[in-house]
Amino acid sequence: MVWSFDPDVDWVLSADDIDRFPAAYQDKLRSYCYLDESGSYVLCGDNARFMNHSEEPNCDDSASATVANREIQAHEELTCDYRAFDVESREEGSGLFRRSA
Repeated sequence: MVWSFDPDVDWVLSADDIDRFPAAYQDKLRSYCYLDESGSYVLCGDNARFMNHSEEPNCDDSASATVANREIQAHEELTCDYRAFDVESREEGSGLFRRSA
């Protein structure tokens, strides 16, 4: 297992919650969040927010946690397919790669 939701670390925000932040922070905040099926934005409070998208990821997000698809080498980038968990990434013309570092 690479990641699972932890309510003590990860934030769940509504669009209205994000809109309450100063304008200068809203885009940056959204760039590290994903939109879940319930319509809530989730901000991973740990380094999972730095995972990048790949259409051939080394991690699997099809269940309730992120697990490695295979042996991941030291210093290898962790990747996932955003479309597995981010509603916005599934939409045509979305900012699919917005979380890329």
